[in-house]
Amino acid sequence: MTVPGVDRRHSVDFLRFIAAFGIVWAHMLTPDPSATVGYASLALFLMLVPYLSILHIERKAERPGRFRGLVRIRRIALPWIFWSIVFKALIALQMRDPAQFFQLNEPRWLLIGPTIHLWFLPFILLATAIFVPLSRRIDTARTLWFACGFAVVISIASLYLHDSGRALEPFAQWAFSLPPFLYGLLAAYGEKLDAPWPPALFLISVTVGFWIFGSGFWPPFFLLALAALHLALTFEVRNPVFVKLGSLAFGIYLIHPFFMLVWYFLVQGGANNTAGAVFVFTASAVATAIMRRMPVVREVV
Repeated sequence: MTVPGVDRRHSVDFLRFIAAFGIVWAHMLTPDPSATVGYASLALFLMLVPYLSILHIERKAERPGRFRGLVRIRRIALPWIFWSIVFKALIALQMRDPAQFFQLNEPRWLLIGPTIHLWFLPFILLATAIFVPLSRRIDTARTLWFACGFAVVISIASLYLHDSGRALEPFAQWAFSLPPFLYGLLAAYGEKLDAPWPPALFLISVTVGFWIFGSGFWPPFFLLALAALHLALTFEVRNPVFVKLGSLAFGIYLIHPFFMLVWYFLVQGGANNTAGAVFVFTASAVATAIMRRMPVVREVV
């Protein structure tokens, strides 16, 4: 899901690539303690999606009319539909039961897809549809502060639901994802209004509060993702290669479960290890690069 535009932040684009690697690493090395880096990578991924999208809209002076709204929805909905079909077919093939392709074993799959990693797409779809139109009202530092206060309230409720353990899939993932998504959205407006601190204070206050008074595992990873983004914004390194690598991140996320299956087949279900993580990430990146050069298919990566 590449956001075209000018005046790109090359370091931020490279962060997308790094975040994709962190997610693959986490999936391949679980339950090794180093796999926890995936939480920071996911939070960073969730920050960057709305951040880059809003900056693109603002710099192009677009207004989200009906057509533009449909374009943004299509960019997310088409990959979700395509990869749901692909992974459903792979499951049926793996089980050697063609009937599995047509069976809905769990109604919540309509909010996820046939594999759990696809929860990301419907979340982005819904969050974008709800919060991006509302964010268009942010045009002054005062309205930004008000929006950040609103985000604090929503995030506290969302993270309380997540930490309570009562939320089922995909709602537990969505509850975890909402605060970093809101931060990315608000940070883009903070940059536009030259007011970066209100969004940062929103996420820091919520995170530190839960770190002190809550029992969740996630607060350090939110802060790590926040620090990584601010470092990339502060110490900009411009290199066109970073833009190209960043454009692969979305496809890597979507494709990597397939190459995990390939790795397990090659090593006969061998251990999740560093070699496997490198193989899966590299193969996913190469496959994404190839697909992005193909007409029609490039729309789903």
